[in-house]
Amino acid sequence: MTTPLLVPNPRLDTFVERAPDGARQRLTVYSGIIQFGARPSLLGAAAWGTLTAFRHEWLLPDSLPYRADRLGGAQVSCTIAPQSMHENFDLNALVAGLHPDPDGAHAWVRFDFAVTTRVGTLGSYRVEVLVPPDAVREPGT
Repeated sequence: MTTPLLVPNPRLDTFVERAPDGARQRLTVYSGIIQFGARPSLLGAAAWGTLTAFRHEWLLPDSLPYRADRLGGAQVSCTIAPQSMHENFDLNALVAGLHPDPDGAHAWVRFDFAVTTRVGTLGSYRVEVLVPPDAVREPGT
């Protein structure tokens, strides 16, 4: 499988109150563009490359350092959507979660997916992380 290129947008952090109990939460939205291989400089249908399987199994490049001891009740959701494609966009696997660091004190956002599509396709991704307000280790602490 081939590795796609992820280009993150600016991360969005907001504090929200959960509807059921009014508990204050921190919602972080990670989003960006996925480039599934370089698009050839041709025109028309010939501009799309071969049907290829792409896989991404890494930590998000702009992940915040989450405190592993404060992640009880954390919620993570994710989506992928095609933006520019020709014929096929088969999403074969999609999962996101908080992955523990070997130091035992931190966790990072991991985003894994497998897509079969033509080389040159563009997609977008969005990962939302809802945690307690003190679950993020602020810089300098």
